[in-house]
Amino acid sequence: MTSLFKTYGLMTMIASLAICQSCTSTELLDNMGDTDYKPDVISLSLSAPRVETRADATHKLRYTARLFKGNTETGNIQFVQKKQMLEGESSTVLVFEGVEEGTYTITLFADYVPSSTVADENGEYPDHYYDTSQNEDIEMKEFGKEFINNDHYDCFGKYIVVKKEAEEKRETVALPRIVAKVRLVGNESSMPVTPTKVNITRFSTLLSYKLTSGFASSIYRYPQGDVPGGNWEITPSANTDNELFYFYTFAATPSINNGKAQTLGYLSFSVEADELDPVATDINSGEIQVRPNYITTVNGDFVPALPEDPETRTDRIILDLSSLGGWGD
Repeated sequence: MTSLFKTYGLMTMIASLAICQSCTSTELLDNMGDTDYKPDVISLSLSAPRVETRADATHKLRYTARLFKGNTETGNIQFVQKKQMLEGESSTVLVFEGVEEGTYTITLFADYVPSSTVADENGEYPDHYYDTSQNEDIEMKEFGKEFINNDHYDCFGKYIVVKKEAEEKRETVALPRIVAKVRLVGNESSMPVTPTKVNITRFSTLLSYKLTSGFASSIYRYPQGDVPGGNWEITPSANTDNELFYFYTFAATPSINNGKAQTLGYLSFSVEADELDPVATDINSGEIQVRPNYITTVNGDFVPALPEDPETRTDRIILDLSSLGGWGD
């Protein structure tokens, strides 16, 4: 098993990181124009991430908005309406109609769905990667090994509190990324051969996110951390710089988590290459730290060494929580 050690400089390095501009690039999909105001309407014009950085021709962004009576920051809220739309539709402004004067909380969530997705009779689009059926919580749908190497788990969200007066209320909202990306990357010096297969036997991620608090919870972990069937066999990632695989997880900002980054549970996997003996790696619960809109890179000697070069491996894992100069661009 590959041993794991912590570097004391990690937290110092984390504190000094700044999120790069490309991680937060947004595009105004539509503006309000100069249409007539309506007194009982709340209109939302949403800024969303540039689709080219994450989606492909097979997927589109889906926007889900819920209107609640009351201020979630000071008391209870009551559900009023739900609206959804797809990116690229003829109208990209979400409108709540029949809204009385008062204070309201609005939750906003954007995720990817297949481009072929069509609305039902209620104007809602079926869930695919995320379950949006609950009023305040968003949950990852459990697709087993489809969690792995799948950029369509990228997503965005927040809540706002608005005061509706006699005139129409119009808001322009930028949605931040609410997930982290975790990458498992082989050290350059320890990859003399090309990996052919990765077998994941234990896996965890933070499945649930409460839009009205910004806290992520529900570690995805089966008994003892074992995955269904005992093994997820995957093909190594096609990305560069010796990346073996990656996945997404919800994550809370340290400011609402007692000043600390959230951590994941167990992760165990082995890597095969040619006819060499596979190398197994165990990472304990609490070792992998995650923050929204950040990429956590786990570097290690994960790949079998050539028999004639036993000194290649250094048996170490280095955790690097960073934005890596770009979010998947």
